Amino acid sequence: MKKIKRVTIGIDWELFINSLKTGLSAGKDKLEAIIENSRHRLPNMEVGDDIDLIEIRLGMVSSFSEFEEKTRRAYEVCGKEAFTKKTALVGMGYREADMNPAGGHVHAGSFESYHNIVETHNRMVPFVPALIALASSAPSSDGRFKSMRMAHSAHNCSNPMALICPNEGRHLWGTDICIKYPEKPTLELRASDSQPSPELMCEIGALYLGLAVSLANSDKPVFEPNVIEYGKNRMNAVQNGMASTFRVEEREITASKMIQDYIIPLAIEGLADFGTPEGPFALAGMMAEKRLSASDWVEAVTPVGTDKFRAAGEITRVFNAGVDPVEWIKNAQQRDTRGYISPEGHILDIVDKETPVGHVFSGLPLPRTYIESLLAEMASAKKLVLSRGDKNELLVSRI
Repeated sequence: MKKIKRVTIGIDWELFINSLKTGLSAGKDKLEAIIENSRHRLPNMEVGDDIDLIEIRLGMVSSFSEFEEKTRRAYEVCGKEAFTKKTALVGMGYREADMNPAGGHVHAGSFESYHNIVETHNRMVPFVPALIALASSAPSSDGRFKSMRMAHSAHNCSNPMALICPNEGRHLWGTDICIKYPEKPTLELRASDSQPSPELMCEIGALYLGLAVSLANSDKPVFEPNVIEYGKNRMNAVQNGMASTFRVEEREITASKMIQDYIIPLAIEGLADFGTPEGPFALAGMMAEKRLSASDWVEAVTPVGTDKFRAAGEITRVFNAGVDPVEWIKNAQQRDTRGYISPEGHILDIVDKETPVGHVFSGLPLPRTYIESLLAEMASAKKLVLSRGDKNELLVSRI
């Protein structure tokens, strides 16, 4: 039986308004003017701002053709308004020069019961790292991360998930997937980076929507959700993007295979009445096959090691020139898969001398009891030292 009787989508597509002169924020006055003029030209949409960003909101949309048409039109209008102010509309997940994150949030709907939306939230857990990998668009200038935005959990606006009890649990705002019900009958993906083109935004949005609908309508989950596996896979996705290797139900699977063998087929099933992108999902399928995301395009435009202020200027000029990231992905070579990375290496990167355990907690998307047990194991193996501070707080030191 279909539990989602009316399939709908909405997006909160955050975009930078960068100065053509500096590559940094164009400032409050220009941002407000661009938003006001865009609203006037798009009266049936909800263009607004969100902490020094322009945010494109389409409202509730009921078919893929409408979703695609509105997204393209909004992007073109806002881009033209930005051009008149000698600025550029820049779609990527992080402006590293001033540590500003930008997301491409997707609202999947419409849910009609709290129990169903919580069950779907939990069933989504194993798939989220693959969605993070596909939507990564914010490589760090030092080459360590494919999504600098998600490395910082979008400054606590896209935090690691925990399982919720459908009957007794309460959800929290600001997790990778966020329950908006009942104020909005939607399940919001907040872990997706902002995208550099309407085509990419529509593919990722529809892919998530179809997956959510399919999982909501199913009698049982595809994989049993495991927050420890999810946390480890999330770290791999943030670091290696579409080249990641995950572990799901104790077996290894690449991000590419997760998208090709599970997410795309489930999304097609879920969008039988809503409609799908061409292919269906030809672009997402190609990105999975080549192990590429927009993050790899950004790295090609601003090579690893580029000063972060210079990189902001370079990427702004690229967007102003109208370079097509989708065309680059189509012509790019396939990348090699990278092996699975365990959390021990991340812990050793985080700690120095007498590092408070709270700092370790904040740097790992894993349950805190699990982190403490992992620290105890590493201490027993002489990989680090645990001690207590003046207030009996747990401190962690490298050897």
